[in-house]
Amino acid sequence: MNRDSILSQLFNKKQTKSFQNLFISDPSSHPLIYKTIAAKLFDNNKIILGKGIDLLSLMLKNNSFGAADQEVFTVAVFIYKSLFYTSPLPYLSESPSLEFSIKTLTSLSFFMQAMERRTERRGSPSPDYYRRTSQLVLKHHGYENIAERHLEWESFLCESFPG
Repeated sequence: MNRDSILSQLFNKKQTKSFQNLFISDPSSHPLIYKTIAAKLFDNNKIILGKGIDLLSLMLKNNSFGAADQEVFTVAVFIYKSLFYTSPLPYLSESPSLEFSIKTLTSLSFFMQAMERRTERRGSPSPDYYRRTSQLVLKHHGYENIAERHLEWESFLCESFPG
């Protein structure tokens, strides 16, 4: 990850140098540094240049439920990947695959109203049904932490990236 470039876009030179020194000298400070950067990314009113996946990972580190780095990165990959789907909504006609779970997490985070309308107007299963199915699929693929915190991730993503 290109931390230095992102830091220099968010903080002045003195602050950037302090972060860099602290990052090198005290590995236990890494979580706090990442959370500080993530908070600044959300509060910032200018466009930050960098790899989308890196920026998304930094933003997701600001979660309030203490997800581990690997879980944060995996969810970032899921969300980033979902940006390129033709339709972000999951369909039961797709076999319950990892792609189904990615679409479900994305849809329940960003498109809850569309999911609820499908239930009301078309008789599709409820959002909760999709969530439970997604959790089973995630557990089957070895993503137990994400499955257990599915609802927390949905809430965090919805609140962090309001539409």
